[in-house]
Amino acid sequence: MEEREVLVVITENLQLSLHAITPEGEAEELMKVKLSGKTGHSADIILIDHSLIVTALGETVIRFWDLDRDENYVLSPDVQFGFEGGECINCVSYCSAKGLLAAGTNKGRIAMWRKAAESDQSTRVSEGKKWRLQAPTELEGSVTQIKWGSRRNLLAVNTTSSVVILSEQAMLSHFHQQVAIVQVSPSLFNVTSFSRGTTHSLRVDMNVNGIFATEDAVVFWNRKQVTVFECAGDTFRSAGSFPCDSPVLTVHGENLYTVEPYQVQVRTWQGTVKQLLVFSEAEGNPCLLDVCGNFLAVGTDLSHFKIFDLSHRY
Repeated sequence: MEEREVLVVITENLQLSLHAITPEGEAEELMKVKLSGKTGHSADIILIDHSLIVTALGETVIRFWDLDRDENYVLSPDVQFGFEGGECINCVSYCSAKGLLAAGTNKGRIAMWRKAAESDQSTRVSEGKKWRLQAPTELEGSVTQIKWGSRRNLLAVNTTSSVVILSEQAMLSHFHQQVAIVQVSPSLFNVTSFSRGTTHSLRVDMNVNGIFATEDAVVFWNRKQVTVFECAGDTFRSAGSFPCDSPVLTVHGENLYTVEPYQVQVRTWQGTVKQLLVFSEAEGNPCLLDVCGNFLAVGTDLSHFKIFDLSHRY
């Protein structure tokens, strides 16, 4: 469609009319159609890229109508991504900077579709296939409103129980000692022990920036707090939680290793500092930690490295 000034009007009964705006400011009706969808539910309708109308009407699908091509199609959440059958979509919002379409459901989930880059789009590929469903974010209560905003492209979500502001981050994962932990939502993690042949879901009540898994424990931290869960047979139980602003953390046996200026702290699972590994000003501040077998490698912000043998002393 060539660029022109148009006015789109949608009524409560989902009657859509398209009007051209003349240079004199008058509206001339170009077409009138009846949109598909369920009436009697509050409609959330947005316009994407000046020509794509997207509607959420409390159904199990999002409906699209392309004004340029005079085509329509639908998108729906997939149970293979963790959605429930019959889950209804109440509201939608689009972030052009990220190419992300967000939708809130009546089960408290945020569905995300990422628009394929132009170079990835075949000229005649079905329009619906240009949207790729992402892993959902899970909240409490039915989602009633959703909106992208701010220069940081944050997502505000209004549920029946609270208002939440979400920021995009890469899902966390870690593999160590035949144990894998993968983040599946902001507060939910799947823990798989390949040696035991078990998989557990673990929910934490904190924003997580880092995770570390061993055969005996799983540790979460966020530069404010560290939380430790101990593997107890077929389940996990809380083994300790304490305030800590360390940006990095690693684990060996029953010891946690955290950093602060010019030293590495050796802690118990409850946070008690039982030893300090001290660095000089010339060596710099510890900023990287890694464990391999019984050895701890520490890197500093002045490009110094130290390796400690943990088999005897620490």
